[in-house]
Amino acid sequence: MGDMSLRAPSRASLLLKVVTTDGELLVLQDSATGLFARPSVLQPDRDMQVLALSADGAQVVLSAYTSDGTRVGLHDLATGRERWADLPYSGWVPNGGAAVDGDTAVVLAYTDDESKSDDPDATVVMISLVHVDSGRSEVLYSTPGGFRAESTIALSPDRTHLAASIDTPLSADNGPESHTVIVNLGGAVIRDIVRSEMVPPGNTGWLSETNLACVRYDENDVMEAHLANVDVFSGRRQPLRSSARRPIARLDDRFLFQVGAQQGDLATRLESAALEGDDWRPFLAFDRPGFIAHADVATSDV
Repeated sequence: MGDMSLRAPSRASLLLKVVTTDGELLVLQDSATGLFARPSVLQPDRDMQVLALSADGAQVVLSAYTSDGTRVGLHDLATGRERWADLPYSGWVPNGGAAVDGDTAVVLAYTDDESKSDDPDATVVMISLVHVDSGRSEVLYSTPGGFRAESTIALSPDRTHLAASIDTPLSADNGPESHTVIVNLGGAVIRDIVRSEMVPPGNTGWLSETNLACVRYDENDVMEAHLANVDVFSGRRQPLRSSARRPIARLDDRFLFQVGAQQGDLATRLESAALEGDDWRPFLAFDRPGFIAHADVATSDV
């Protein structure tokens, strides 16, 4: 990583959030050259984090903490220009996001459940649409619940629907239960896929405008043997590939997988394979141990 450029590309094809022993790093792949960079102006810290890469690779979605609360912004990679909106939510903690267009971002976050004053740990999960230029925001969906490491949100390729993987409230009998909810940009719930997580997380969990890749769990919280291809409108699903190895992103017709650090190697490697195959190809190697916490892929030119 030491020889990567510290300047941001004008457009990125891939965003990686890498957690190492030295902290979290943001890595971008230049869509024009294929080279990787770790732009200094976008490196996360305790007050700012990068949530997502836009579908066209031209912008990233940011969140930041200030003395007055939480802000959501859009950073233009070519110009470095940032636009911010202050949000009217207290105790609001963002977990993921997506850029809907050049002015609008959507953010998955949780906040304190003020309706349960007797339970200080109770939280509500919210999907909020943020219009950065006007500063206006609206809650599209909310439910009692929280996050796990795999929680994520993704915008469909036609930019009409959102899929979010979240946890339902803790249960004394069964514990937390993950599920994936699909809503349109008007806030209407299209489908709730119980006991599931979107895999890969990030913006490439959508396989098409109608289908989502998910891993399902049985009633005993045991993961099913295959990653499922789910039609979010009809509910039909079919096996896609073994769920023994979970992809971190999809690059067109190939899944991207993380190997190395999880197997005790000295460095993290990324390899790709066909959506339903095992023709493994090397993609990227890092010079230090770590893991990929999040990946986004530019999926369009507009």
